[in-house]
Amino acid sequence: MPFIIGIMMRTLIVGPAAGSDDAKLITIFSVAAWIGVLFLSTRFLIGRKHGRPGGMWSCPNCKDLNQSYSVICEACRQPYAARQ
Repeated sequence: MPFIIGIMMRTLIVGPAAGSDDAKLITIFSVAAWIGVLFLSTRFLIGRKHGRPGGMWSCPNCKDLNQSYSVICEACRQPYAARQ
């Protein structure tokens, strides 16, 4: 998919000079920009719905103590769920 976006951007920006070095650079940069947009949207738009622990947390399933950066239990692989 990113390669197709890159080809489309190259066609729109460069046009008939599609074989030039500038066209290749535009393709590479547009593909890299597209991958960056996908990464950032996944990280900040989709990932914001998931709860994150505020500190060390204990798994309700196996009672294992996990670090604050762990969003799944290291022992039983159960995802973090905020207490209600």
